[in-house]
Amino acid sequence: MRRSFGMLFQRSTTLTASPALRRAHEMMNMGDYAQAAMTFEQLAHTAEMRDGPRAPYLHLQAGRARMLNSQPAVALPHFKRGLELLIADGRYTQVYKVGQRIVQELKLRGLEREAREIAALVGGNTPATADLPTERGPDMATVVLPTHCEACGGPIRPSEVEWLDMHTAECSYCGSPIRAL
Repeated sequence: MRRSFGMLFQRSTTLTASPALRRAHEMMNMGDYAQAAMTFEQLAHTAEMRDGPRAPYLHLQAGRARMLNSQPAVALPHFKRGLELLIADGRYTQVYKVGQRIVQELKLRGLEREAREIAALVGGNTPATADLPTERGPDMATVVLPTHCEACGGPIRPSEVEWLDMHTAECSYCGSPIRAL
């Protein structure tokens, strides 16, 4: 069967997330952070070996699971690796936004030393906020996204997603399109 030229480049509107990714997010939501962390670590390793674009976010989620499981020493390398992968890809706006969130979460848990390490990594590898590239996307005051991806169950953070158009964002974990409500 032959496809038209336009069909080769058309983005799928429905992606199927891996069962392991869905399960990892379910474990996070249920508070089973140790199991979630192990699954995210495996997914991150596999994605990184394949040069997958989701590897940074899987590392970051593994770090978050370890942090929530009171394992900051194990969380920190995952946070750093996720941010390093974003830096290597030149995604400085994402590095800044995600880095700020991680620093805030670490401080809320009294992990000041870890927060300083992440802040130093982010600050040393991103341009000044005024020099960060402007991302295309809607006015955040007018858009409402679901709180979780329908395909994989991952958390959706409107300030951190990448926008495909003015009404559609992309899930950081599985790449599924997410329509604004």
